[in-house]
Amino acid sequence: MSGKVLIVDDDPLICKVIAAVVREASLSPSIANDLQKARELARIDPPDLVICDIFLPDGPGTSL
Repeated sequence: MSGKVLIVDDDPLICKVIAAVVREASLSPSIANDLQKARELARIDPPDLVICDIFLPDGPGTSL
């Protein structure tokens, strides 16, 4: 897998569906359910693309 995609959403079903599509495109998904986890994952292994919900429990997704 060549590209890394960070998926940020508090709905597990949405994360599961998007991750499946990402894998079908031969990319590697990472999943975070809130901004804190997303920032942590992005620092550890910066993604090539971020797919983020705007309305998250710990703040707006646009702050990511």
